[in-house]
Amino acid sequence: MTATTLDDPHESTLQAIEIGARAGQRYGDRSGFRFDWMLGPTLAHVHESAKMSVYAVVTPDSLEFIGYRDDALGRWAGGGEVRANLGWGDRSGNEWGLHLGAFMFAWEGHEEHSLATDFIRSNIHGWDISLSYSILR
Repeated sequence: MTATTLDDPHESTLQAIEIGARAGQRYGDRSGFRFDWMLGPTLAHVHESAKMSVYAVVTPDSLEFIGYRDDALGRWAGGGEVRANLGWGDRSGNEWGLHLGAFMFAWEGHEEHSLATDFIRSNIHGWDISLSYSILR
């Protein structure tokens, strides 16, 4: 938003593609219990785009529609991730597991675009949990 216009984003998309290297260890015992962990640095490309409805600010409480425009933002960001897996192997060698993971990208918005990620003043982070079944032959 400037002194005379207001951008209203809609149809926004956010994509993050991550490239990384991980190192860790895997533990197991005869009972079938398995545990492994991994951590390492990542490089992510974060891309956001949106269609904007543009309005002119006529008075403090009145807007006039001007038209549409597109806005996009793409940046590289460094970060890291950590992964942990708990598993239980059966006699055939297959394994049931629980996966826990977390990631973080170093990020600071520049406030040059009318997009959500350009106004973030802290790191982008998240986590995931999943169940797995591995067939190991």
